[in-house]
Amino acid sequence: MKRFKQKQSAPADGLTQELLLHIRRLGLASVDQYRDWCAEHGFSRGLAKSTQQRSKEFSRANAAKGLAKLRDHRERRKREQRVFANLTRASQTANAAEPLASAEYWYSSTRALEHLRAHARRWGGKLLATDTADLVLGPRPGNTFPDALRLLAKHGKQWRRPLEAWRPRTHNAMRQFRSLVRHLFAEYDEVPRFLDRVWFMGVSAQATQTRKWYLHVAAGQNIRTCDTPLPLTKKMAHHFMRAPDDASWEQALRWGQVHAMGGDERLARALFPTRLGESFEHEEFWRTVIAWLIEHPMLDTVHIGPLIDYLHHQRFGFEGIAVVNGRQVPAPPAQPNLTMKGREPETLLRQVNGWHRALAHSNRVQVRQWKPSEIPGFGWIEGSDAGKNVRKWSIRELLSGQALVTEGRQLGHCVASYAHSCAAGHCSIWTLELETRDGLSKLVTIEVRNATRMICQARGKANRVINARERSIIERWAEMARLRMAKYV
Repeated sequence: MKRFKQKQSAPADGLTQELLLHIRRLGLASVDQYRDWCAEHGFSRGLAKSTQQRSKEFSRANAAKGLAKLRDHRERRKREQRVFANLTRASQTANAAEPLASAEYWYSSTRALEHLRAHARRWGGKLLATDTADLVLGPRPGNTFPDALRLLAKHGKQWRRPLEAWRPRTHNAMRQFRSLVRHLFAEYDEVPRFLDRVWFMGVSAQATQTRKWYLHVAAGQNIRTCDTPLPLTKKMAHHFMRAPDDASWEQALRWGQVHAMGGDERLARALFPTRLGESFEHEEFWRTVIAWLIEHPMLDTVHIGPLIDYLHHQRFGFEGIAVVNGRQVPAPPAQPNLTMKGREPETLLRQVNGWHRALAHSNRVQVRQWKPSEIPGFGWIEGSDAGKNVRKWSIRELLSGQALVTEGRQLGHCVASYAHSCAAGHCSIWTLELETRDGLSKLVTIEVRNATRMICQARGKANRVINARERSIIERWAEMARLRMAKYV
């Protein structure tokens, strides 16, 4: 017996599968949006339309998209032209300030910059983006790809291969840059990735010096023959070249030193957020401290930061104001001849804890106040008052010695010792607090390095590691305030 399909009639509201597909092809999300679009472009608002009518609508939509894409392309080209015009003027000014710079040198570097710009556009323009390039460095002058291209152009006479021979094999901008800089300068592909960071550090004297290290290593030479602030042994140089990708050049030097002395990654990373991760001042003393830490591998790394702060304060720290012959002068450190010889971990940690308690009751730092950083605070509310489960998270900056003393007293750590660094603008200290129906609780103290906008420390009571919920709140703040968290936090 034959079966016959009953012919289906169109839905009463005019909504068919063909119409819904047509709406999606136009890039619209609903029937109401479709009706409004039709009225705006001179088409009927009705839904029952022929294939020919829908084809006209589709052609009109494609034409509008093409015009929008063309406008975006023109705007992007204008932005690029403005950026590179500024960079060219900056290059001219910078080169004119150099005693050995000549008109020929400036002309060649400007031509190289234009050459780089055209080649970057040819391969998609990823290296023309003006957003922050190196996320480890964070927002700072010089940390964009156009800035880095200008520096590559300044060294155009040192290019080892023709630019035209370079082709990117990835859509990731940073991987493209790494490939490009090695193509231009590297004799062998042995340049560590962390050194790529030197092209995004701006034009300071130190940044210029570190780029010389890059070119030296890229040419196949040994880093030991560079003028580094920490003289490198053969073993130190070996480990320096194998420092992690997220390290700064200072941290890479410290990494090489720790490993060459017999330490490990655990100790090296524990030193990264301390003053030893960014400074080589008083190196003769700090080398003995590192040797002592290597001799005591069972010391919990949670104590290393407070220990470094204590030792620095005792041997080199500012002890307030003394009156000599009627004049106020800086008081000398408490123990200017302190050494690590014969010190036991348990005794030293007791001294650190005693120092914390003394700081908590000290009047020396309580009068000091300083200006706020340019970093915004943060607030986050969970729950509701109606449900009686409201939780109010806040992150605010501490702006006086008294505030640091109170923070250290309640959380049992040595943050009060940061008063001088905060007043000088080197860092800022923040407190994460939680307000509930039971009251306000201090949870975490946060250190931010102002110049790089890096969150380099975040510790709870008695220097405990932050938990997952606290980390998520801090990460929300970091995203909002354009900060970055060090991987070791």
